[in-house]
Amino acid sequence: MSPLSLSLCAANYIVTLRKDLLRLSRGCGLHHPALVTLDRFDILDDRFGSASALDLFSYGRDWGLPSLEDRRELERIMQPAPNQQTDPQTAIAETTGDPLAEDSNAESDGAWPWQPASTLE
Repeated sequence: MSPLSLSLCAANYIVTLRKDLLRLSRGCGLHHPALVTLDRFDILDDRFGSASALDLFSYGRDWGLPSLEDRRELERIMQPAPNQQTDPQTAIAETTGDPLAEDSNAESDGAWPWQPASTLE
C-alpha cells in the first residue's frame, strides 16, 4: 500500500473512532467522552455474569477524570446552543467534522470505515 492510502485509512479510522466515542458518551447521558467513568460499564464473563469495570480493575472512582474546572468547561462547550437543533447525528457531524455522519444511510452502503476515502464514493 502506498503511504497516501495508509494515511487515508488512518484518517478515516480516527474520524470513525471519534464519532463512536461521542455516541458512547451521549448514550451514557454525557456530552463528552472524557466525562464517562468506569462505573458506567459492566464486563461480561463467559457465563453471562457481569462485574462492574470499576470493581474488576480496582479503579478509583475519580481516577482518569479531568479536573472539576475542566469538566465544567467541557459541559459548557459541548452543550447545544438554545436555538441549535439537538439531533445526535448533526451534533456528531459538527463535532467530528464527519460529513458522513449527517447521512443516515452512510453506514448502510457496505463500506468499511477504515477504507480510504476514495473507495467510499
